[in-house]
Amino acid sequence: MSATTLSHHYATTGGPPVRVAVVDDNPPLVKALGMLFADEPDLRFVGGACTVADGIELVARRQPGVLLVDVRMPGGGGVAVAAETHAMVPRTVILAMSATDDPDARAEMARVGAAGFMVKSVDMTELMHTIDVAGHSCGDSISTLPCCLPP
Repeated sequence: MSATTLSHHYATTGGPPVRVAVVDDNPPLVKALGMLFADEPDLRFVGGACTVADGIELVARRQPGVLLVDVRMPGGGGVAVAAETHAMVPRTVILAMSATDDPDARAEMARVGAAGFMVKSVDMTELMHTIDVAGHSCGDSISTLPCCLPP
């Protein structure tokens, strides 16, 4: 892993920009996260979706490095998106988001391949740092995330 550097108000790993996609049934949140990520040179927003079906199609088309997915959505929720993502693009690192820190949801998402779980009230600096770490060091023996795939 590259040396960690401070950039844009959060610690980055210094690697190439992380390609990030967001799937959440809250369109204003998807739009806001897209704008936030688009302003960061170390992150590259590759798309957002607001339904399970659109999320699966987005992943197939854009193959993000990191997928930020809402746990609870109609039509199978984050579990369906994560399971399909893990099957289609196994190198995509899945980070689950939820309004609450529900241990059952956390376990369910881990079972379908999510490498991390965050509560939506997470500080944006922490969120961007977590995405950066996930995109650059998932599978690295010193990664701070419970990653599911070797490098």
